[in-house]
Amino acid sequence: MDDETVFNDMDKEIQNSLESYAYFNIGMNGGDIATKTSSATDGGTENPDDVNSTESSVWGVFVAITYGDKVLTSYYYSSEKNEIVALSDSYSFQLKGHMFVKVPAGKPTLTCYAVANVRGTEVADLSAQTTLTAIKNVLLSEQANILPKEGSYDLSGYKTTSKLLHTPVTDGNGYTEDRIMEDGVDKCNNVKINLSQRAVAVELAKFKVRTKKGDTYEDLDFTVDSVALLNGKQMTRVASEYEGLKLDYLGMRNILRMILIQEQAMLMALMTKYDFTLTKIQVLQKLH
Repeated sequence: MDDETVFNDMDKEIQNSLESYAYFNIGMNGGDIATKTSSATDGGTENPDDVNSTESSVWGVFVAITYGDKVLTSYYYSSEKNEIVALSDSYSFQLKGHMFVKVPAGKPTLTCYAVANVRGTEVADLSAQTTLTAIKNVLLSEQANILPKEGSYDLSGYKTTSKLLHTPVTDGNGYTEDRIMEDGVDKCNNVKINLSQRAVAVELAKFKVRTKKGDTYEDLDFTVDSVALLNGKQMTRVASEYEGLKLDYLGMRNILRMILIQEQAMLMALMTKYDFTLTKIQVLQKLH
C-alpha cells in the first residue's frame, strides 16, 4: 500500500467521524383545518364534529426534509400500512417511524414539508421532485373531495448524533417503539406540522335576507332562484394556483340552478367535488 492510499483512507475516516445525523419524529396538527362552520344571525354557532369530520381526516402523507430548496430525503406514510396514528388530541396524528438526514455542514435550518391526503400518481409526482419549489408546483389531480392539506415546519436547534441509531424500546405494557438513543440520551427531535386545507367543503343550506329599517332589520320573504360560488376550480397545485379547468360564473350558476330545482340535498355531494380557492355566495335574484 503506497503513502497516497494511506492518506486517502485517513481522510475518509476523518470525514466519516465528522458526519452527523438528525432524526425526526413527525406529527400532524390540524386544529384549524375544518372549514364546515357557520354562524347564525339569531345566535349560536355550528362547529364540526372533530372526531367524525372528514375534513379533519389524514390518511396518506408525503413528507420531505429540505435544505434551502434542495430535497434531502422524502417518504410517503400510508394508513394502509398503519403508518398514521390518530391521537386522542383533537385533529392530531402521529407518523410511525423516524425520518433521518445527514446534516449539512454548519447544522443549518432545515424545513420539514408535508402534503396530506394524496395518493397514486400524486405520490409518484411528489417523490420524483428534487426541489421544494417543484414539490409545491405538483398538480393535485384527484377529486377535491378527498380534501388535500399541506404544511411546513422549520427545523432549527435540532439534536444530532454521529451514529446511525435504531433502538427498539419496550414499555411495561409490552408496547415496543423505535427510540433514537446514544449513550442513554434520546436523540430524537419531535416535530408537529400545522396543516391547512387545499380544498373546501361547502354546504349551502339556508339563506336569510333582511332589509334595514332605521336601526333595525326586518326579515324578507324570498325564493332562491339560483346560487353561484365564484372562481371554482377542479384542480390546484400543492401550494400555488392552477389556471386550467376553471369553472366560469355561468357554468357554476347553471350547475347549482339545476341542483336547487331538482333536489337541494344533492348540493353538498356536488360541491365537495370542486376546489374553491375564492368563495362568494350571493342570491342572484329576489322574486318578492
